[in-house]
Amino acid sequence: MKYGKLLLTVGAGLLLAGSLAACGGKTASSSETTIDKKELKPYGKYSEPVSFTIGKQTRPLDTLYKGDTLKNNPATRYLKKETNISVKTEWTTSDFNQKVALALSTGEIPDVMSVYQDQFNQLLDNDLIEDLTTVYKKGASKRVKDAISSYDQDLLGISSRDGKLMAIPQPYPYFEENITWIRKDWLDKLHLDTPETLADLENVAKQFVEKDASGTGKTLGITLRSDLNGFDGTQMDAGIFFNQFGAFPRSFVKKDGKVVYGSIEPETKDGLAMLRRWYKEGIIDKEFATRTDDEKKSDLADRMGIYVGPFWGTDMVNSYDKDKNANWIAVTGPVKEKGDKFITTRNTPVFRYIVVRKGFKHPEMVMRAINSMVDFNQGVGSAKAYRKAEAKKHNQTALPLSWALAPIDVNIERSDKTPLGLADIENALKTGDTSKLSDKNEASFAHVRDYPKTKDKSALEDYLYYHTGIQAATNTDKIKFVDKAYYGDTPSMVKMNANLIKLENETFIKIIMGQSPLSDFDKFVTQWKAQGGDTILKEVNAAVDKGEVQ
Repeated sequence: MKYGKLLLTVGAGLLLAGSLAACGGKTASSSETTIDKKELKPYGKYSEPVSFTIGKQTRPLDTLYKGDTLKNNPATRYLKKETNISVKTEWTTSDFNQKVALALSTGEIPDVMSVYQDQFNQLLDNDLIEDLTTVYKKGASKRVKDAISSYDQDLLGISSRDGKLMAIPQPYPYFEENITWIRKDWLDKLHLDTPETLADLENVAKQFVEKDASGTGKTLGITLRSDLNGFDGTQMDAGIFFNQFGAFPRSFVKKDGKVVYGSIEPETKDGLAMLRRWYKEGIIDKEFATRTDDEKKSDLADRMGIYVGPFWGTDMVNSYDKDKNANWIAVTGPVKEKGDKFITTRNTPVFRYIVVRKGFKHPEMVMRAINSMVDFNQGVGSAKAYRKAEAKKHNQTALPLSWALAPIDVNIERSDKTPLGLADIENALKTGDTSKLSDKNEASFAHVRDYPKTKDKSALEDYLYYHTGIQAATNTDKIKFVDKAYYGDTPSMVKMNANLIKLENETFIKIIMGQSPLSDFDKFVTQWKAQGGDTILKEVNAAVDKGEVQ
């Protein structure tokens, strides 16, 4: 997944709420939904053409073949061939949250959408989406059911209200946590071991800077996001360092039997103290708070040898153009002390919810389309041969089309399936047997196998993913995963969180940069609690007590 976690802004959430109130539920049909029981099965071809409309977010992840469009491409043609279902794209937009809000205000809601948490809540509260309990029970494929049930969290429960399944959940994949990327060639140049602990990493960063490992005269140590703590998989996030102290800024976690807000816990102060010292000693980039993300990523080409990011965060590839000896590796760490496990949090259990407009006549059709698109995106069953045939028409081994450009943009994989089919690729590398590889993984397999000899830039990202990135992210023997207690937004969070997050970020930045004393953390805790934090904590604990997660 080459995009960061997408979250609703407070403004979009408020606009959505207002729009729903304005439309007064007119978007829901007054007629009852009629499930076609004879068609309530995972697979099969309708005797006559059928269709539904969808509203989609534009995702610039992959390319289409010349002549193909979002409405007519290998995925849409496969769906039509297998099921006789056509999906009519009602609209696409890059500003999905705004578009959904506007669609609701005019009463023009598509039959199907894949929405985020706040949108799902608003649609539920206004009784605008269909009960999919029977559709899922009878119509979901075994592959979809097995995938959804494989996660530790109760994804169906999270997607239900009053015992009714109100959406098909798309799980947020495991192994999206941040890890440490580091220039192995610089380690070798300075005769340094690969760092394991925070102290090791501190020493390496200091050596990189003091001995100018880049040879540019301006080597940087570690850089951070200007807002310090984002969300899981957010590159340059400081959370990777706080977590090793048992600190979880910007997260609600269980502690001593109750839910606490990690940013105000004493362990976070310990993490701030370390980062404050690192900044003073030049280990952290002095301009991290003012440099843009693009500037920081540009520094990866020649000035920076340590980078915090997920397995797919390969923004450092340009360094291979600058230096033929460049060699980045990924580390499952750092840990606090040698022998510790690397502490990290897991992502939101449900990434998006596929909802069906209330009153849509045949929701079983949507479930069948989901089944087929899951098969197509994973390249299994009849979809494998179909994908290979489409690619062959264009003299390619793999189809450059991801789930995001399929007619119904759905991605549901098992929790224990390592990202991008690592296990299958590893097996093919060992045995030479490529029969279990999807068409996409056949190309990735070839890239991993051949890059060390060819040094072909087009193969570099796959090589970094599989050769080192995913290896570090999936090294579960060395990782302690922490599930957050709550991922959603309470009413008070919607109203107050923007100001509280601003207070938190400004306080932490000033402490790290030495502009405020470390003791200002205690003042921040008092202010946070007084300015709405206590109310938020009460709401979160009440929600968790009721079994809510998102």
